[in-house]
Amino acid sequence: MLRMSLYLTMEEAPIISVKPSSEPKGPSEPKGIWGFIGRRWFEFRYGHTIYLVFLMSFINFILIVYNLGFSGAVPVSVFMFAFLFILFYVPVAVFIGYLHRTRQLKIDLTRQWEQNPWFVKMASDIDSLKDEIRKLREEFN
Repeated sequence: MLRMSLYLTMEEAPIISVKPSSEPKGPSEPKGIWGFIGRRWFEFRYGHTIYLVFLMSFINFILIVYNLGFSGAVPVSVFMFAFLFILFYVPVAVFIGYLHRTRQLKIDLTRQWEQNPWFVKMASDIDSLKDEIRKLREEFN
């Protein structure tokens, strides 16, 4: 009788270690100078949108709050106001982010998962594959 080994859970499956390369290259990625320029352009967009624009918008936000409510009412320099504002604002933002991560993020990710038709099809395919694997295991055991 043919003996098959089919895994139903991750605990039963063998561990496969894959070491990622430092610069992943896809089959269609250009080589040479154009590949180098393309990778730097990609990195520039991430650095710009995620870090620099965030920093500039945060500074802009502090200056707007200072000019709208505090420039004439409180005799404090803009640098002292920015220091005090950051001292108060950052811990509050961290606390709100912590609450979001621990309470709301699971709900957000679940909703995104349920709304994506590819994931819904993949989940149903996985369930049907598990059923087939169980039948095969019963047949060969």
